[in-house]
Amino acid sequence: MTALFIDTSAFIALIDKDDQYHAQAREFYQKKLNPLFKLITTNFVVCETINFLRARLPLKYAVEYRDDIISSKIVSIIHITPNMENSAFTVMKRHKDKNYSFTDCTSFVVMKELGVSTSFTFDDHFRQMGFTVFP
Repeated sequence: MTALFIDTSAFIALIDKDDQYHAQAREFYQKKLNPLFKLITTNFVVCETINFLRARLPLKYAVEYRDDIISSKIVSIIHITPNMENSAFTVMKRHKDKNYSFTDCTSFVVMKELGVSTSFTFDDHFRQMGFTVFP
């Protein structure tokens, strides 16, 4: 089973009808997302998504997202360890010419550690780091 990492930008696009990528994200999720994918994300991505939703949309969207993601049977949440945080900070310092967020860097570390090469995202930073990006 192939693993697919889901980033904040994909979650936001799926939830926020005003997001520029909403239609594309919904189509990918509903029609092209292979059921053989093992879907993963991190607790940092969950936190970032909740913060974004809370800032942009009514509270109910952030609450529903958290309830859904925590109880999801199709998305596994990887919890960032202190070692992963340290590795992410090293990635951030190494790529000082890029504006990678710390959450992006933790995602890169998790993907590399787990051997995951593909991501459902609209964030070009994943492509810059050499990952395959869907849609």
